[in-house]
Amino acid sequence: MACEQLHAQAPHAVFLPCPTQGHVIPAIEFAETLASQGFIITFVCAEHITARISKSHGSGLSPSIRLIGLPDEEQDIDQDADIFITMVKIIENMVPAFEQTVNGLFKNSKESSVPPPLCIISDFFLSWSQDIAHKFNIPRYVFFPASSSCLAVMLYLPRFIEEGIAPVAADVRDIVVPGLPPLDSYDLPSDWRQSVPQEWREYAFPSLLKIHESSGILVNTFNELEREAIDAVRTEAINPNKLPIYPLGPILPSKFFRSESIDQETLSETEKECLQWLDAQTPSSVLYISFGSLAILSMRQIQELAKALDACQQQAFLWILRLPPSATAATALPEGFLSRTHSRGLIISTWAGQLLILSHPSTGGFLTHCGWNSTLESICSGVPLLPLPQFAEQFNNSRMVTEHWKVGLKLQRGPDDVAESGEIEIGVRKLMQGHEGRAVRSRARELKEEAASAVAEFGSSHAALQAFIQAAAASHTTT
Repeated sequence: MACEQLHAQAPHAVFLPCPTQGHVIPAIEFAETLASQGFIITFVCAEHITARISKSHGSGLSPSIRLIGLPDEEQDIDQDADIFITMVKIIENMVPAFEQTVNGLFKNSKESSVPPPLCIISDFFLSWSQDIAHKFNIPRYVFFPASSSCLAVMLYLPRFIEEGIAPVAADVRDIVVPGLPPLDSYDLPSDWRQSVPQEWREYAFPSLLKIHESSGILVNTFNELEREAIDAVRTEAINPNKLPIYPLGPILPSKFFRSESIDQETLSETEKECLQWLDAQTPSSVLYISFGSLAILSMRQIQELAKALDACQQQAFLWILRLPPSATAATALPEGFLSRTHSRGLIISTWAGQLLILSHPSTGGFLTHCGWNSTLESICSGVPLLPLPQFAEQFNNSRMVTEHWKVGLKLQRGPDDVAESGEIEIGVRKLMQGHEGRAVRSRARELKEEAASAVAEFGSSHAALQAFIQAAAASHTTT
């Protein structure tokens, strides 16, 4: 059979991620997974994102994935201080161009070997894609790159609005979501708070309500990790439209679970430097420190963290340090810190592949903002966490990590929301040297094995993936 005929029979999905690094990373990995299952993927995002993917993946990207960049006026959410307002502008600018793109895919399918799209897979924040899916009479599946407990909270938003809880005040306690432990205001997404710009809430809330119109939700989690929360999002109280829930995570590169050797030619100079430094350390001895692609710590928090590392005199660390605008390492860190810690610490100011660091045998702990990608990557590497959440759903992730999954230790913060050096020092010593750290490290390694089993053939996440493919194929045969 000719290649054109094979393409004509292949299911074609349009993938639309939210244009931030934390959402795009699992999206492109899931697109690769679908491509390996016979899908054609048209991956649509802001131009600066697709350019970044082309540069980082190069020829390694599946030939079944086609990248289409939408004009974004050179605005980059990951580099902008006013994140919420910039995000709204970028997302709203994508709407007409995305509709034109989908329209073109339908029109051009008559002349090309690529069939028309059978569905749209879009980020939960991009609610307007639901209306475009309706216009072209194809289903929209929601891509949810966060936890099921977070999904339960977001699906419950209509009730929160009715009860006057959302937007949330700072001192609300004992908030009830059926199937979840009692929550307080810090367990809810930080962008629901009254202090967040109204422009963002006016965009975010309708987007979340629109999830209930979708044809199903693809969640980056696995049953063995979040069994109770997954059960909760399937109940009528939270999910009145009985949307299918597909927990098909952890969404990571397939070669990670195959423990393939690293191709040094694909690594950046920074990554090579990190691996060379880690190779010289002893197993499980290094504290890895990173707060993701968006969070920038205050100057005071950077100082407190540095003082704690100074006090932990024998502790090796690798710190990905994102500095505030106009700051340098010399001005942000205590005087003499770099020279005092040079023999046991590596500070990097540019991006480095996090999985490379977490999966290295020398990495023994992770001081983290507890973003969902970071949380899953740490668990899947068997590395325990010391959470210092910053915004979004990270506070709830932190609570789950420390209180429910027992893969991390709680870090106390002061009344001004800054973790002081003494508390950080205590937490680091417990995590890296104490019996508490040994306990959570053992639990993390147990969950690492369960995560690998979930995505393997006949695992729970593999079954969820096949269920979604069957559902998509059913829509393919009826269009």
